[in-house]
Amino acid sequence: VVPYVELRSMSGAPDWMAGVFAYRGQVLSVLDLVQAATGSRCPVRWSSRIVIVRLPGADQQLLGLLTEHVTTTQWSGEPLQQSIAEPTHPRRSHVP
Repeated sequence: VVPYVELRSMSGAPDWMAGVFAYRGQVLSVLDLVQAATGSRCPVRWSSRIVIVRLPGADQQLLGLLTEHVTTTQWSGEPLQQSIAEPTHPRRSHVP
């Protein structure tokens, strides 16, 4: 988990793609979970964070998840078995 940082936008990316940033020598894509869930961008707050996750089955491939109100984290020790699906929003008429 890292604090919110300024992200570089990506031309032509869907609304829920917040942008990219450099993290430990890698360029990480960051998905805006608030945008994907509510249709509104994640507000910049002291509690807004980027949660770094390792993609299942991908060798060292990381992804950032932008969310708000993150104050603590807890590791379950169990790897995620679900695949990451493209987020959709009911008010969106077109999903790229």
